[in-house]
Amino acid sequence: MQEEIAALPGLTVNELREKFGEVLGYVTGSRNRQFLIRKLTWAIQAREWGDISPQARARAHELADFRFLRVRMSNSIAIPAEGTGGTVVRKPARLSRDPRLPMPGAVITKDYDGKRLEVRVLENGFEYNNQRYRSLSAIAREITGTSWNGFLFFALGGER
Repeated sequence: MQEEIAALPGLTVNELREKFGEVLGYVTGSRNRQFLIRKLTWAIQAREWGDISPQARARAHELADFRFLRVRMSNSIAIPAEGTGGTVVRKPARLSRDPRLPMPGAVITKDYDGKRLEVRVLENGFEYNNQRYRSLSAIAREITGTSWNGFLFFALGGER
């Protein structure tokens, strides 16, 4: 096991990806050398000494605060090419969501007129005061009574 882990830094990225498939049982699209080495090290150690218990994993997820997790969306998607032994082909992806928006389930907060406003981001729209809205601008108009750019009102990705 120690020799196997010690050999990882000497492998090329393609060799690490191949080893990743052998050890973890699935193909990765990552070409990040440090990520591959860390993930492989974890998997090799887990294979040797055992993984963490399902209870410990569940507790870690309970304690983790995912609200601040930033996810960078790729402008392409990985599709396994047929007959190539797990080689991945990248194709342009059409992103239907505005990249300035947080992920669905996030809550956008704003202090306005002495009140704390909370807007929940949904898969297709938003929820404010137990009502669904198609846009942040509609919510801003509901709150202020005037026309607003929703991204500016909620300070999402735009300068004031």
